[in-house]
Amino acid sequence: MTRNGGTLALRLIAVAVVAALGFGGYWLFFASKASSDVPARVSDLEPACASPGKYYPGNDAYTGTGPRPIAVFRTGDAGFTTMEAMDLDVPAHWNSVQLAARTVQVIACLDEPEDGEYLTECTFESDTLKPYRGVYDVTLYEAKTGKEIGTERISGSSEPQCPSMTFTKHSTDRIHTEPGTAEYRAVLGKYAD
Repeated sequence: MTRNGGTLALRLIAVAVVAALGFGGYWLFFASKASSDVPARVSDLEPACASPGKYYPGNDAYTGTGPRPIAVFRTGDAGFTTMEAMDLDVPAHWNSVQLAARTVQVIACLDEPEDGEYLTECTFESDTLKPYRGVYDVTLYEAKTGKEIGTERISGSSEPQCPSMTFTKHSTDRIHTEPGTAEYRAVLGKYAD
């Protein structure tokens, strides 16, 4: 082998090793992983919204026709992710409280809210908070495979909501309104209905 041929071979090997390490690092730290846990309740599916997320191979597959049971998780002002409960009069495939966890086909994950329009001021005994209309980026995943099936944006209520109690991140004076059942169904219905 000539000197130039040997140098080229070494360079190709180095590129292959770097590529393999990069892919391995991505898979190890960023790619969704199958959960070994069998979810007992729909709220147990919340790790699908973590980074990296989990998926649930024992769940029903995402089908092309509805209804497709959906679970919605929202990350709020304090940075905690919670399952959203819909109004009681929703169709069964939207009722995450009564669904069997393994039947959920779609998991919708709402990121922390961005500021929409400023609504009003909420005054408390020791503090004042400024409510904004929450604007949330939503990523939807198939529960069975963890594959992304869509992205959307959804807004919280345009009505000012001064809560009797709330949790926020340290040293912030902002809170955000949340979407209601009508907003969820209008934006996410094409994935569930």
